[in-house]
Amino acid sequence: MRAPMTQGDYEASRFVVEPLRLLDCSVPVDTAVAIVLTRDDRARDLRRRPVYLLAFQGIHAGPGEFIFGRPGLGINQVDGDDWEPLGREEPVFRRAGVAPEDVGTLHCYDGFTPQVLWTLERFGFCRPGEAADWVQGGRIGLGGELPVNTSGGHLSEGHANGWGHTLEIVRQLRGEAGERQVDGLRVAQWATTLGDSIIYANARP
Repeated sequence: MRAPMTQGDYEASRFVVEPLRLLDCSVPVDTAVAIVLTRDDRARDLRRRPVYLLAFQGIHAGPGEFIFGRPGLGINQVDGDDWEPLGREEPVFRRAGVAPEDVGTLHCYDGFTPQVLWTLERFGFCRPGEAADWVQGGRIGLGGELPVNTSGGHLSEGHANGWGHTLEIVRQLRGEAGERQVDGLRVAQWATTLGDSIIYANARP
């Protein structure tokens, strides 16, 4: 999806699961991504600049850990969220030795538009319920405080189950993202609504 979307375009798209419209849903594509993972001592001698995986954590579990189980959305909705954002105390941040404010770009699983907002809240970039206001004014765009899904994510680049995000993170940390490049980038995060995450960097801490 390369053409700019207007408010009118969005409002003209049909509902899929209210309040989500067609343009709130990710774009199916045929794609492939290959990732080579190796030890630091081997990566140092390769032709391309290495990207370091600093830490990761798995998916959380609980009765509210279902995308369409969120309050006000879907048929299996719960009354409220059963998690609290941990911010810098999130295990993935502690293991990596970084905090949310160290993350220069966030790439989040965005099968549906609200997942971007929920992921920002989940990992402490803003408080629960405040993400829709927090993203205003270009805050998550290129040149903003926290560029998000710089290659378009599932919603615009195409749904690749997170692998497109990973490829973009590598390009960003190598300084190879062209017109999408985040200036001075050192640390990048991949994350989902459900709490799994990976922290990457272009240098060892």
